[in-house]
Amino acid sequence: MAIMHILTGNGIEYQVVMHFDVPVGSNSVGNSWGDVLINSGWGGTTQLVEGTGLGEITPAEKIAIEAGAVHEHSGSFRVESGGTSNDELQTSLREFYDLEEIRVINNLKRVLKYFGHTEI
Repeated sequence: MAIMHILTGNGIEYQVVMHFDVPVGSNSVGNSWGDVLINSGWGGTTQLVEGTGLGEITPAEKIAIEAGAVHEHSGSFRVESGGTSNDELQTSLREFYDLEEIRVINNLKRVLKYFGHTEI
């Protein structure tokens, strides 16, 4: 499964669609993180077209997202200089992905901590 897809850009900044594994376990009220993401509307969908071509998401990736096992997130990646080598670009892109994964998953856990609690 691809962890990121670079889509369009302007030569300086590029749209990157990233896929993060959804945490195992449950939120503070006992609902699985996958169910919480889907039922809250924060997950369960992809902005990519299903297929096997460039810029597309494979059927297996789409199923994992729809099942709440993987969370899709989009962000902007800035390329600092036209002189950046491919190795430097790949390293910077992976660092960006790693930082975004931590930020996004921590935010989801904070915002959806009590999602699904119901009092009768």
